[in-house]
Amino acid sequence: MSPSEKDLPTSEASYSDLFFRLLDPAFVLDAETLQILALNRAAEKALKETPDSLRSRPILDWIPAGLRPEFEKQARITLRRYHPRKYEGTMMAPNGSDRPCAFEFCELRGIDGAARLIQLIAHDLTAQREAEKRAENYLKKLESTLDELETANKKLGELAITDELTGVHNVRHFRQRHAVEHQRSKRFRRPYAIVFLDLDHFKQFNDRNGHPAGDALLAALAKKLKEISRETDCLARYGGEEFVILAPETDEAQAGDFAERLRKAVEELAFPNSASQPLGRISVSIGVASFPASGKSPEAVLQAADQAMYHSKKGGRNRVSLFSGITLSAP
Repeated sequence: MSPSEKDLPTSEASYSDLFFRLLDPAFVLDAETLQILALNRAAEKALKETPDSLRSRPILDWIPAGLRPEFEKQARITLRRYHPRKYEGTMMAPNGSDRPCAFEFCELRGIDGAARLIQLIAHDLTAQREAEKRAENYLKKLESTLDELETANKKLGELAITDELTGVHNVRHFRQRHAVEHQRSKRFRRPYAIVFLDLDHFKQFNDRNGHPAGDALLAALAKKLKEISRETDCLARYGGEEFVILAPETDEAQAGDFAERLRKAVEELAFPNSASQPLGRISVSIGVASFPASGKSPEAVLQAADQAMYHSKKGGRNRVSLFSGITLSAP
């Protein structure tokens, strides 16, 4: 039996064996001076000193100066409350570094039953803190990865509903929005309108200026249409040089006014080589239809707008036609 075990001040015969088998550093302290009276092998290893050199030295020698008042306070509270007390603090290592510890205080009685002693177990939290830090860094990386994934998914979602050339919605998304809006309007007995547009003489523009110029014209036209459309409208490239706009809460007359603003804006669009077009400018032919006046199903309303647009084409282009057959404007 080592001197530390032999001299351990306790009245419990089994306590000595348990004390020295603890894997964490453990000390028996004088309650008044906090001097070390006994320590286990784990404490000897942690402090890297012999038991003889450690005995009678205050445990405060291994507590950072700024944290000693709190350590002493916790020890006093333990003596008053007669039950184990835990708190987290810091103990200095032999290399001069500080290591986080969970201190566990417990009052003991000496062999004579009178001396008041404190058992201190210092649970080293260094590995736990490092694991927590690694976990925190991992969570941060995971959060960053999830944010990137969410951004990528959002981008993919946008690409799935966007026409690559013009940047407006594609026809697939338009059909989905149209179906939803039709059901909503039907349920609440509210109108909606479809505005169908076709770029006049686009083939001639392509043949004369080349396909890259034609693509640039379609992109410029889409940008202008988007500027004039409301946020609640759904603008989409229907195919080729055709565009379509779904206008919720809009009747035929209101959509006709809106379509006329679109026509004038396109007519005034400054674009290279536009003067060489048959009409001397860039222009669109527009057809307007509405629910429920023009049809009872999504397909019927869309077909009505398409027919009105062809009415504008046959009437000389660069004009707006309502499905009712009334030509709203003709320059």
